[in-house]
Amino acid sequence: MNEDDIVGLNEFLSELEILAELENLLLNFIDQIDEAEVEECFKMLTCFIEKMNLKNNINRYSSVLSMISHVFFTRPYKKNINVKISSILEYLIYSCNLTDVFSSQRLLKIFENNKFIILFFYENHVIDKKQLKRFLKEKVTFNLWFYFYPEFPSEVTERYEKADLISLYINDKYSIDELKKLRREGKSDKYINQVIQNDDLDAFVSMIGTSGLGINTMITPSFMEDLLDNPMLIEYAIGYESVQIFKYLILNRAHYTYKCEKFAICGGNYEIYELLKEKEDLFNHNSCLLLALHYHREEFYEDIILNQKLSLTDHQQLKNLLLASNCKGLLRFFVQFFNQYISMKKEVNFPNQTINYSECINWMFNLVVKYSKINCIIEFFWKQPNIEKNRLNIIQIRIYSHSKL
Repeated sequence: MNEDDIVGLNEFLSELEILAELENLLLNFIDQIDEAEVEECFKMLTCFIEKMNLKNNINRYSSVLSMISHVFFTRPYKKNINVKISSILEYLIYSCNLTDVFSSQRLLKIFENNKFIILFFYENHVIDKKQLKRFLKEKVTFNLWFYFYPEFPSEVTERYEKADLISLYINDKYSIDELKKLRREGKSDKYINQVIQNDDLDAFVSMIGTSGLGINTMITPSFMEDLLDNPMLIEYAIGYESVQIFKYLILNRAHYTYKCEKFAICGGNYEIYELLKEKEDLFNHNSCLLLALHYHREEFYEDIILNQKLSLTDHQQLKNLLLASNCKGLLRFFVQFFNQYISMKKEVNFPNQTINYSECINWMFNLVVKYSKINCIIEFFWKQPNIEKNRLNIIQIRIYSHSKL
């Protein structure tokens, strides 16, 4: 088989390469903690976005928004992430005609699982209070309602007072304006959470000594945060890269659980990761590879493969790369895959036997339809003559539902 047998391959890989470079610049900006470098990272990001001509390419624009939404979830514990995401969205609104290209309903749909971005749209008059309330009623999740408690205090109280959730989730020592400020900054309203976020070891040791707080205490829920799996203190410290508090908890024999893997990969601190690797029962199974793909931690992915001799099937890789909208990983996957076929190499890792091109392109196509939010991938597979066209209507909806409603 040669390249001519694959429709639009060069254009597809070129588009995916552009998205992969944007993803890299976006993650560099979010991950940058040196204040002197943050402005330069943002400048590089916005210059690249300007060259992408988003307002004249709605499919590309939609893919970029999906990428921003997912990157937010891959870095839930990064300091100042709310401020950084806000600056990106402001740039898109004022320089890339975001609210002219997409209706408010469409933006709510794209970011429906991202509370802070919904809040940003409300505070910047992209959506009004009536639209926000309708959105909350459609979702009917208590965590979402509590996040917007400052906007709807009476409604939240009426809904959840009988369940005794108000006193658990709302810290009454803060005024509404103070809660809004903490929420905008992405800070918890719980003091112990704030101490760990700031890696304030002295304050943490003082709390342990005076409040009777146990080493293995679980973090109290806060409507400000989307906490992974109700973390214990050590897991929370790992997620926020609070190295000093993490080491203190280790020395004081805090319990390890398998969830430490998830927080370590999500948090991305290599020193903590190396210390946890000393535990023989951690980072030794394939789910860690899937987590590394999901959280865009390529250095952890490669290290786990190297040290644990683990591997994923092509099916596992592609599914999780699509779920993560991991453009860099997807580019690498497709380049390797199609090069094998162009070079007449018939064997692939999935399903562990030699199969023909038509079968292979169809199992990938089925995953793409189900999991991809990147339009150029959907379009590319749609064009291939070998695919089964029974999913055509689904693809049409996914591709052409991005204009104003």
